[in-house]
Amino acid sequence: MEDKITLLIGTCDRYSFLWDNFVELCDRYWNVNCNKIFAGETLQVKKKGYYTAMCGCKPWSNIIKSVLEQIKTEYIFFILDDFYLQKNITETFIKSGIQFLEEHSANKLVYTSAYCEYYKISHFKQNVFKMLDDSDYLTTMQPAIWRKDFLKECLKPNMNPWEFEINGTNFIKNNDNKVYIHHTDDIYFNVVNKGNIIERWNLFKKIENLPDFKF
Repeated sequence: MEDKITLLIGTCDRYSFLWDNFVELCDRYWNVNCNKIFAGETLQVKKKGYYTAMCGCKPWSNIIKSVLEQIKTEYIFFILDDFYLQKNITETFIKSGIQFLEEHSANKLVYTSAYCEYYKISHFKQNVFKMLDDSDYLTTMQPAIWRKDFLKECLKPNMNPWEFEINGTNFIKNNDNKVYIHHTDDIYFNVVNKGNIIERWNLFKKIENLPDFKF
């Protein structure tokens, strides 16, 4: 799969305390043979099997776009470092997602279990829904397979991840964006919300047998 898709992890120096547990769970649950790249600032993720693109202290969207320019695969599985995997991601799972994108000339397939009131969607088939072209959060940062060129197109200069979700969506609204949602079991656990560790972290770390963070 390494000639087809790249696992891209968006990060920043401030969130370096998340990396050990992220990698622990990624090694446990990500069962796809592909390159794994952290797109970050000045600190290196010193873990076997991971490459860190250290881009300096630049705006988040500039970092991600510059790293994408170096990636050769057509597809990107894009995830943030505070989204901890909690379900097995197999090559069959990823191949199925890529096949869907290719068969329907789609640009993005988002994986989520939760209904979001901000999404405007219509049922497409089975457990797949199409995000309407005037929906909010077309550029949601929930884990997704992106067509690389579409992700690059959505990334405008000098945005942070939250601006990317809002302003990035506004840039592409009302076009035929071909963004889809795959309703599935929770594949990830969101550790940080609005800059704070969420309360359920204590239960999650116990279930997954993880150490607490070292700040």
